[in-house]
Amino acid sequence: MATPRKAPNKQAATETVVQKTIVIQKPNRARILVRIRGITPLILSALSIAVLIEILKNMQKDPEIRGKTKRPPKDPVACYNKCFYEMPAPCKPGHAILALALKKAMVAACREVEGISMTEARQFFHVYGTEHPMMIRLHGEPRMRNDGHGDAVRNENGKIDIRFRPEWPEWHADIVIRFNADLLTAESVLNLLARAGEVGIGEWRSDKSGNTFGQFEVVGAEGVA
Repeated sequence: MATPRKAPNKQAATETVVQKTIVIQKPNRARILVRIRGITPLILSALSIAVLIEILKNMQKDPEIRGKTKRPPKDPVACYNKCFYEMPAPCKPGHAILALALKKAMVAACREVEGISMTEARQFFHVYGTEHPMMIRLHGEPRMRNDGHGDAVRNENGKIDIRFRPEWPEWHADIVIRFNADLLTAESVLNLLARAGEVGIGEWRSDKSGNTFGQFEVVGAEGVA
């Protein structure tokens, strides 16, 4: 017995596949120039290239030899001079701070802000120097901590060490913040930076040691084209 044929589905035959176009909007980015001023002394301890090379050499030694190697006497002035970040060429010479340090402080400040996570904040804004994208010129006169006697600190192995680091009793810096203007307003960015001022930057800051060094305030801002 022959199987009867089904009537053709006219609707299915006439349907056409509609290709959906994905529209990606142009990034809406805004920039503001901001001046920050220290309200507590700033302490820096940069890892210079020379120090990193010395650490690498020590790591490559045989473990049995590593612990028996005698270290040369510590030179306070040499240790102090190795702790500076410097403006790179072709910028005019001068002391600097890392732009990333300011961004990290702003990201850390998001712990107390509702509606934005620290992970999201890393993509919502970026901090730059006015002369170099990664280095921010530091204005102020440094001095050796504790009149040349250094700071007593505890290393990871539990032993007490003396560090000779620079300190800026008074300091300020100009930074550029580039942010997603679809998600943040300039006022919100400045408010977050003000909160980051309580977190601080550099050594002995609040989120690293619970201390209050490296704190700052926002003293001026203007838009950048």
